[in-house]
Amino acid sequence: MRNVINLTKMSLKNLNAIKKFAIISIFAVVVAVFFVSEGTKKMNGADANSIYLLMIINLMAYIFTYMVMAYEEMSNIDILIGYLPVEKKEYIKSRYLLGLSGVLLGVVLFFIVIFARNMVKTGSIVGNMGMNGILELAGMGIFCAILTISIIIPSHIGFGGTKGRLIAIIGFMAPMFAGAAIANVTNLASISAVPFSVALIIGSLILLLGSYTIAMASYKRKRIV
Repeated sequence: MRNVINLTKMSLKNLNAIKKFAIISIFAVVVAVFFVSEGTKKMNGADANSIYLLMIINLMAYIFTYMVMAYEEMSNIDILIGYLPVEKKEYIKSRYLLGLSGVLLGVVLFFIVIFARNMVKTGSIVGNMGMNGILELAGMGIFCAILTISIIIPSHIGFGGTKGRLIAIIGFMAPMFAGAAIANVTNLASISAVPFSVALIIGSLILLLGSYTIAMASYKRKRIV
């Protein structure tokens, strides 16, 4: 486990190389949350701008997985791993720990932004959605981000950063739009929290397990040149 943590720490340090892209991207999404017009259509339990909040968690997952892994690939990370006293499964586990770190940071940012936005627009931190609606939206955002991680990591391991770029983009965009579509037709504030949370947890675990299995098999077959 120590090797997994050390590999994750190494990758977290590599975030410095892409921090400008990360800051600009996150800033753009936060601006959209506050200032993009909501239009005339309202969602059940959430206004239209709440969907941009899904992007915050998903974007952090994308930055912590694809962006970092693509940068490390250019630095010949596979050759380095071959010389280090670590097992292949430890390297793969560190990729998922890295991605989940991004999701965790995205969740923290999600709550900061949504509470601030609600205070500005309604004078209450929970706003019109209520705390239950906010938690349901956060849960959906986490699930979408885990789906993104589950797509990006094995595709990057199997095809590399260049060939796997299209898959990574689809893996980033598709879950986000799917979450937006579900939120658009669902009354988030009225959903029973326990069954919804259990379904998301089980679904997330299945996604991560399946993704890890594929990524591990791909990495074992990968030729290091």
